[in-house]
Amino acid sequence: MEDGVDVEEEVKKYEEFINDKLKKDLETVRKNQEGINTKIAEYVQLKSFIENVKSSEESRSGKELKTQVDLGCNFYCQARITDPSKILVSVGYGFYVEFTLDEALGFIEKKCNQLSTYSAKLGQDSARIKANIKLVMEGLRELQNLGPVKKPPLSVW
Repeated sequence: MEDGVDVEEEVKKYEEFINDKLKKDLETVRKNQEGINTKIAEYVQLKSFIENVKSSEESRSGKELKTQVDLGCNFYCQARITDPSKILVSVGYGFYVEFTLDEALGFIEKKCNQLSTYSAKLGQDSARIKANIKLVMEGLRELQNLGPVKKPPLSVW
C-alpha cells in the first residue's frame, strides 16, 4: 500500500513539474519567438518601403513625397515627407536614429540577421523543452508500469 502511495506522490510531482514549469517555459519561448518574428516582418516591410522611396522619381529630384501612414489598428492618414533622403529608424529601447536611406538598408540587414539568429536559438530552446516534456512523460509511464505507447500502423492508402 505504501509503495502505491509513494508512486502516486511521485507521479503527482512529475505532472506538476510538467504543467507548472516545462509547459510555462515552452509558452514563454513561443511568445518570445513570435515577438521576434513580428519585429523581423516590420523591418522587412520598412526595407521594402525604403527601396520604393529610393526608386521613386520624387526622391531623386529632392521633392516632397506623399504617402499614407498607419496610425495603428490599420487606420491610415495622408502624410508628406519633406526630405525623403533621410529616415528615422527604431534601434531599440525607445531610441531612434536618423539614417540616410542606404545606411538604413545596411542597418536593417544587420538587424534582421541578428533577430533571425535569436529566433533560431529560441526554436532550439523550444525543441529542447519539448524533448524534456517527452522524457518526463516516458518516465511517468515507466513509473506507473504502463507499456510503451503503441502507435497504430499507418495505412498505405
